[in-house]
Parts: sequence; C-alpha cells; structure tokens
Amino acid sequence: MTLQEGTEMKRAGVVCTACALWLAALTLAGGCGRREPEAPSLIRAVNANDAEAVRAILASGVEPDSQLAPNGFTPLHLATAQAHREIMKILLEAGANPNGVRPDGGTPLHLIAGNGNYGLAKILIAHGADVNARTQTGHTPLAVAIDRGHKGVQDVLRQHGAVAEWGDMPLDRMLGLVSVGDVGGVERLLEGGYDLHKEGASGQRPLIQAARSEQPAVVKLLLEHGADPNRGYTDELTPLYYAFHAGSAEMVGILVEHGADVNVKGKDGMGLLGAAILAGRDDIAEILRKHGAEAFWDEAQGGPLFKAVLDGDTARLTALLEEGVSPNYVGPEGVRALHVAARQGDVRSVELLLEHGARLTADQRDGAQAIHVAAAAGHREVVELLLARGVDVNEPGADMKTPLNCAVDAGQEDMAEFLRGRGGQEYVPFLETADLPWADISSRAADEEGAAE
Repeated sequence: MTLQEGTEMKRAGVVCTACALWLAALTLAGGCGRREPEAPSLIRAVNANDAEAVRAILASGVEPDSQLAPNGFTPLHLATAQAHREIMKILLEAGANPNGVRPDGGTPLHLIAGNGNYGLAKILIAHGADVNARTQTGHTPLAVAIDRGHKGVQDVLRQHGAVAEWGDMPLDRMLGLVSVGDVGGVERLLEGGYDLHKEGASGQRPLIQAARSEQPAVVKLLLEHGADPNRGYTDELTPLYYAFHAGSAEMVGILVEHGADVNVKGKDGMGLLGAAILAGRDDIAEILRKHGAEAFWDEAQGGPLFKAVLDGDTARLTALLEEGVSPNYVGPEGVRALHVAARQGDVRSVELLLEHGARLTADQRDGAQAIHVAAAAGHREVVELLLARGVDVNEPGADMKTPLNCAVDAGQEDMAEFLRGRGGQEYVPFLETADLPWADISSRAADEEGAAE
C-alpha cells in the first residue's frame, strides 16, 4: 500500500492504524519502564475475542457502549475491525449502537466497507446500521467500498438504498487515480455516480488532469462518461491544449473525435494548428486539419513572421523585419522563427533573422536550439552557417544532447559524419557503477579474495 493510499483510507474511515497501535500498547511496555493504562474490562475482552467474558461483563450490568478504547473505538468498532463476528452479535443484541462514531465520524459500517466483509455488513444493517452515515469528511460507506473495490459490500449497501458520497474529497480521489492511469479505479468512481461536472476551487477537472498526465485510456473513459472536452481552466486552456502540450497525438485524436473544438485560440491569438506546425508536430497538425482546424496566422501575435518563414517567403520576411517586427518572438512551446527556419533548412531565412538580431542560441521549451533542430533534420548548410556564427559544435541542448546526439538519434548519418569531422562528440549520461558491465565481476572478485583470506 502506498503512503497516499494509506492517507486516503484513513481519511475515508477505513483504516484502523490507531487501533493496531493501541492493541500493541496493551502488551508492550512504554518508554523508561512505564506501561500504558490498563484498558477497560469490556475492551480487553473484545480485543481478546473472548465471547464468554464479553457476555459475563454485559450480564454484570456494563452497558455495551459505556467503555471506549484510547483511540475512541467503541467495543463494536473494535469487534468489527477485527472481524469478531460472534462478539459483534453479542454486543448488538445487548443494545450496542450500530451507528456509534469514532472521533473522525466513522461508523462500524465504514470499517466493513473498507475491509470488504459483506457478511458482517449484513449483520450491522440488520441491526439498524445507517447505510448513508457520513464521516467528518462526508464519506458514506458505499463511497469507501467503491474506493477499495469491494463489490460484494457495494451490492449489499445498494440493496439497502445506499448512495455514494465523497463529501469534500471526491475530486482529490479522482485526480489521484487519473494521474496514475488507474482505469479500474476511475471506473469504480464513475459507476458509483461520481459527478464529472464538479470542479475544484481552482478549476481542476479530471479530464484536464488526464490530458496533462498523458493518460489516453483515462481520457477516453472520461469522455465516454460525459466529460466535456471543451471545458478547461480558461477558455484557451482546454483538455486539447494540454494533450498537445504533452505531445500526444493519440490523446489529440481521441479528444477531437469526441467533439473538442480544434479552433480554440491561445492568449496570443494562435490556434493549435499553428502551434503544432511551429513545433514540428506534423502528426498532430494532420489530425487537426482533418477536423477543420485553422492556423490564424494573420490574427496571432508573431503569426505573420512565422507564416513568412514557413512559406519561405524571404521578401515578406525582409519587409516584416525592416518594419520592426522582432525576430525573437517566442511562440508556442518556446519555438522561435529561427528554429522554424533551421528545421526547414532555409539558409536565407536563417541569415535574415540573424542579421536582424535573432538570438543565435535561443532555446525552445525542450532545450533544443537551432543547431540541434537543423542537425536532426539533416540540413548541413544551416549547421555550417550556425557554426560559422560561433555556435559550439558540442552545444548542449535538450537533455544535454549535443548536435551529434540529435543527428544520430534521427538517423542522419551524413550529418553525424560531418559533425564528427568538426569535432562533434556525443553526450553520454553518467552511469552509476552498478550499471557498468564490469561492476558485478569486480564485486564477485572482491568477494572471492575476501573469502580466500
């Protein structure tokens, strides 16, 4: 169990960690020789699963709810947590409150919902347990059972009119499951009636989280259950934007097939199609075009500059630059006009941009510079020009990769040979000793030497 799961279970009223700690305290001495105070007699008998002792104590006049464990558990909570069926029946028949609460508001039925014993759930319900009791955080037993995936308990609870309520925590739970791609967990919450139209105080929504976390299976599941593909944090930051930012053509395809607006504009006025083109994501651009997307070059900030470079229109590019348009406008994903020209192998546009002050080593958001982009595309003339302007042949880019790394990764053998001839080297990530092929041999040799001594 992860720490996160444990925290959620505790908040949902299904963990009896405090109970376990208290049980241990009954037999272990405290620090410096001190012992914990002795538990009340009924509590001790329940903990020991001593049915006869429980009967005798109750027969002596002790009320079934009159004694509490140090952690606030009633005798019935304690018996339920440990699945002491016979003692549960004895306590209930003696008048124990089936809806007694712990300090967090959890009832015995919440405990059952967490451990999955539907037989014990039937016993509690038969004695009047409230199937829709809520913890302090607003969780009903059915919500707990859904969280834990206990189908048998869910069925029993639903047969008795239970509803699933997560109080103030359902979004947290859903976002956690979405983030890790837990399709089964998300399905359980949806089957329990989770409202996909609810959002957090700052606008968090499951579909956006799924797109940001690059979980295409969850994106599809949420859309099939009615999630709005066009509802985002703001008008332009829709799930489709986050899918593009994650670089997932698969998620983009799923979203547009379910009605996502392909012409949503960013704050700069540029649509996603333009952003995809500038970023060199031809796969995403193709999907968007098929669904009627426009680029809005004339309306977007920097749009005319980018369009001139994309079209190879050096006359228009020259006019724009001479009019004072900045060559360093930063577009989507940190892309600049110099990166676009380098990727296209447009030497003249690269020259024009540099002559008008384009930053030679400006990074894209991923860390790549113009020389890395050109090397990956195999454009030798552009690389030669950039080197002549002073760019280091081993300039580190995305993930510290050099231009030679980029050429090799892209299968540009001629470019790789050219760069090596200019002194290019490949960046090799540092390897821990344990990752090296000789590490195990060295360790065995040392062990053998030690044994010989």
